[in-house]
Amino acid sequence: MTDAIERNGSFLDGAPTRPPAQPATRNRHLESLERKLELVRTFTRAVAEHLMTGFFLWGSGGIGKTYTVTQQLAALEENYKVWNSRVTGWGLINNLEKYPSHVHLIEDAESMFRDPRAIGVLRSALDGHRQEAGGPIERWVTWCGDSAAKKPKEVFFSGGIIILSNSELPSHKPEVAALKTRLKTLQLAVTDEELRALMRSVSVKGYSLNGFTMTSEQCCEVCAFVEEELNAMRSPLNMRVLVDGGFPAYVQHAAGDTGVHWKDVVRAMIREQSPQVFTQPVTVRTPPSRTERKAEHQKVVSEILAQTKDREGRLRLWRERTGLEQSAFYARKAEVEAEG
Repeated sequence: MTDAIERNGSFLDGAPTRPPAQPATRNRHLESLERKLELVRTFTRAVAEHLMTGFFLWGSGGIGKTYTVTQQLAALEENYKVWNSRVTGWGLINNLEKYPSHVHLIEDAESMFRDPRAIGVLRSALDGHRQEAGGPIERWVTWCGDSAAKKPKEVFFSGGIIILSNSELPSHKPEVAALKTRLKTLQLAVTDEELRALMRSVSVKGYSLNGFTMTSEQCCEVCAFVEEELNAMRSPLNMRVLVDGGFPAYVQHAAGDTGVHWKDVVRAMIREQSPQVFTQPVTVRTPPSRTERKAEHQKVVSEILAQTKDREGRLRLWRERTGLEQSAFYARKAEVEAEG
């Protein structure tokens, strides 16, 4: 991820100097970030609409790369498939064969660039020409086979490829340098001020999880605390720490599901260690028994059944409140109806 982080003199005396997060108004930092994200949307749309075959986006974590790309593809109602972690050459050509006209979104798969076969498949998939004006860029991607299990393949591919990464392409390798000529490459470099504006803007909108809704004021309180803690650790701001860490920690504490205050939970997340001294009182809780958990889930089911008759709505509420799958819902539903 990029090191292009803009500081604001916050570390001169070792103490946080950032003002508490207040309900954000439109400001130049948020507008600056929106312009950068609009550029990402433009490149994404170009791939989806066959104006170009591939797009490589890289930048630091927690700045909205995946969210921006997937939201744009969803808004365009584009068919796309996500591949991550480990993508080999054989796996990639099989995926192209199954979804020859989709946009393939590859993320968190940096090891792919160490696989010359994967690079070869990508280079072929990103090259091609239009058979007719306004039509898709079509190309044949082939695999000659190297074992009985990996037989020759010929794939007529007309889709697109978008790759998201935390680091730029290692173009010191000739084959990767050749790949880069067929990919439109963009670094999403975001400053601390832009991320701060985004975090505060998101906080103003409130947050809901498992049936609990945080107000704008509560979200802004969490946002301010996350900013202060990241500043104290000399760490760059990060949307994931707020949305996937701070807000859920607040909800868990507010719902009475933990005896540790949300501030101590957030501090432990950011510092990656348990505190020697907790700043808020801790209540040591005995984990509920299986019988108690079943009773609680039956109560949730009863409330959901009374709330709506819509099947999908019931399952959505169940997942929001418990995080469990539909099989558990129907098991508890059967028990509630049997008792009734």
